Order: sequence, then structure tokens, then C-alpha cells
Amino acid sequence: MKAHAAHPATAELVAQAILAATEICDIDKGVFSLIQGKNYAIAAQIVTHPKVKAVGFTGSERVGMILQQQINQRPEPIPFYGELGSINPQYIMPMKLAQDTQSIARELVASLVMGQGQFCTSPGVWVVVGKETDENYQGFINAAAQAISEQAAGVMLTPPCVNPTLKRLQHVKRLRVLNY
Repeated sequence: MKAHAAHPATAELVAQAILAATEICDIDKGVFSLIQGKNYAIAAQIVTHPKVKAVGFTGSERVGMILQQQINQRPEPIPFYGELGSINPQYIMPMKLAQDTQSIARELVASLVMGQGQFCTSPGVWVVVGKETDENYQGFINAAAQAISEQAAGVMLTPPCVNPTLKRLQHVKRLRVLNY
């Protein structure tokens, strides 16, 4: 496992858990190694090594695409399981909105801003099915806007995580309502 340089201690904890699991399962401890370091060539060496038969990656789309390209250029291409910052659309149906508009809005906002929005599963797009004139629809929009406005600022994982987020926020002026 190649650790991310922004959270080496977390990677160390995960490594300890994996090593404990190998012991419990009576698996040779040599099947796992934790590699710390910021040198990007390390990841390239891992994904292109002939003994590596699959790669799992969580991170930026840019780096994921680089790794995927390197994997595709191997004499023997291997599976690549990448989580590359999905927008994770959420569909909120009218009957669900009618059940508890306020709590649905608060829970979606909580999920959206968890970890300052840096979680891979953050719900980036909400499709609220309904009519603008519907009381529950408007209640949801208002409750979500209120919940977002009440969020305190927090700390991003690394400075490179901040800049793309700020750039995206420059384009967000208000909640958009799309009518079909």
C-alpha cells in the first residue's frame, strides 16, 4: 500500500490493522507492505510491476488517469479499481420529501459537508423531483440553504485540496432549480 503523504499516521493505523488481520487469518505477513513517501515515481513502480495483478486507488481524477494509463501500457493490463471523486447524485422523490422535509435536507447537507466535502461519497448533485410550487419542495430548498449557511469553516486535507474547491465555489452563486 502506498500511503498518501498528507496522512501518514492514518496509513500507519490501517497498515497495523491489515497486519493484525494477516496474523489472525494465518496469512504470510509478506503479502503486505506499507510504503511511505511523496515521490510519485513510487506509485508508477507499483502499478507497472509485473507481480502486481490489480490496483485500487482513491484520489484525484488526474492521478487516477495517469495510473490507469500506466496500467494500460503494461504487457499484461490488470484491473484498476479507482474512486476518482464522483459527484454521487442523490434523487429525492416527492413522497420521501413529504415524510420529513427538514431532516432530509439536514442529513444531505451533513453528508455534503462531512470532512469539508472531501469524502468520496459526498452527494454532489441533488435531483429533487417535484414542482417549485409544492410546499415540501420549497421547504426542502429553504431547509438545505439554511443548513448550508450554518456550516462552520473547517480544515481541508492539504493546500492542493483547497484551490480546486475555491475555484468550484466561484461558480456557485445560488441554488439552481431546473425545470423539465
